[in-house]
Amino acid sequence: MLEPRCISLKRAELDRKTRLISGRWINSTLLAYGTSLAASKEAAARKAASPMPPSEFLDKLMGKVSGYDARIRPNFKDPKGSKNEATHKKGPPVNVTCNIFINSFGSIAETTMDYRVNIFLRQQWNDPRLAYSEYPDDSLDLDPSMLDSIWKPDLFFANEKGANFHEVTTDNKLLRISKNGNVLYSIRQEEE
Repeated sequence: MLEPRCISLKRAELDRKTRLISGRWINSTLLAYGTSLAASKEAAARKAASPMPPSEFLDKLMGKVSGYDARIRPNFKDPKGSKNEATHKKGPPVNVTCNIFINSFGSIAETTMDYRVNIFLRQQWNDPRLAYSEYPDDSLDLDPSMLDSIWKPDLFFANEKGANFHEVTTDNKLLRISKNGNVLYSIRQEEE
């Protein structure tokens, strides 16, 4: 028969081993929980850092479900509720900045005063409907096929006899939209 002292010593040793095993189990459980929590936070951060695909973003920005209508000019309705009836119905005008960069100037026919000029025509305006914050890039360079999807000013050259757009290899057009809704539209053309 074991002495009471020996039994209490074995019980104390058993309690110590149980506590040690319990402590290890708690530590490993906390470590596993902490690791899975860190992994899920890292996955969420990666998902937030990776933007949606460009095509999905463009559909959201100016697709059919976005409510954007290329037939209606920017600022058509005055968002401030102007008391001025002329601007309240149609909204303030769209300011369009135009630049012409002359690439080449052809010979002038003195008898008819005809000439040909090759130019880059750049137009810039702001369309608040195209402002975005959900995409990481400061600006989006879009394919020229997207031109039909946005409102564009209707510029013309008075007294022109003819004009051609350059389409060698591809359309010589640039369409860039900035985060604040600024639009840059540049085309290369030949005027006569």
